[in-house]
Amino acid sequence: MNKFITMLSSIKNYRLLNHFVLLFSWIFLRIFIEGIMEGTHKIGYSFFSYRAMLMYFIHFPLFYFATFFLVVIIMSIILNKGIIEVTKIASIGMGLIIIVPVIDSILCGGCIITYPSRLEKYFLHFLNPFVSLIDIGVSTGQRIVIILICFLAGLYGYVVRNKFLNGLATFLFVLLAILFSGGLTTIIAGNRPEDFYITGGILNTDTQKFSAIYLVFFIIVYFAYLYFLDRKEFGIHISSMRIPRMTFYGGAGICGFILAIHNTGNFYKIDLFNLLGILFVFSLPGYRILGLTDFE
Repeated sequence: MNKFITMLSSIKNYRLLNHFVLLFSWIFLRIFIEGIMEGTHKIGYSFFSYRAMLMYFIHFPLFYFATFFLVVIIMSIILNKGIIEVTKIASIGMGLIIIVPVIDSILCGGCIITYPSRLEKYFLHFLNPFVSLIDIGVSTGQRIVIILICFLAGLYGYVVRNKFLNGLATFLFVLLAILFSGGLTTIIAGNRPEDFYITGGILNTDTQKFSAIYLVFFIIVYFAYLYFLDRKEFGIHISSMRIPRMTFYGGAGICGFILAIHNTGNFYKIDLFNLLGILFVFSLPGYRILGLTDFE
């Protein structure tokens, strides 16, 4: 145990930037290995296409980063530890995600991993080794690695606080955070994703819709992460946003969008994903949804 504590202390000596580089590496290595070893057996999960590029560089990275930030925030709150220290520890533990496709490849030649198609089985039986979740899109490798990650998070909580309840709480809340993040699209779909994520609209494909959901989720947890990282700097940044300039750029984007749909004759009904699409059209021309500030 003393060696474990010494190892945790040595991690603090590395810069935070190094750990984010490590995090990037884990995520893209996982995406690469999953494409090759899981059910599709293709880099990017399919033949080279816009959809494959979207999954490889937008959709899945946003999912992993959002989940990571959520877990780090929760651990920092439960253990009352600085968010930088927790980030450094968690970035190393994140490396476990690359063994998911390896386990699945060994056990069954690879699985088609998706977001869970049904929530009841997903939440109630995730820890039950006698119930398979492959039929709802959750592989055995995922379950093993998620439980291992939660166990190590709980062990970290026990070591730094020397209290069993802290370790148990860390295990349970990290597990719930990961399950929530993984089931978010199904929760939004009201447990009927096959009827909700249909082709059409501004965000035409299901991959675009998933990407939009996790982009919003990522922005929320990223802002929360920045708040816990440095509350004073966060407040200064928020108060210095140039709202009129952001509105001008966003309005220009909306005008261009209206002109485009007028020329093509397209009509979009008002629903969740079309509203998200319009929000992105409004936000992206300013090239920073995080805000144009007085620091620029």
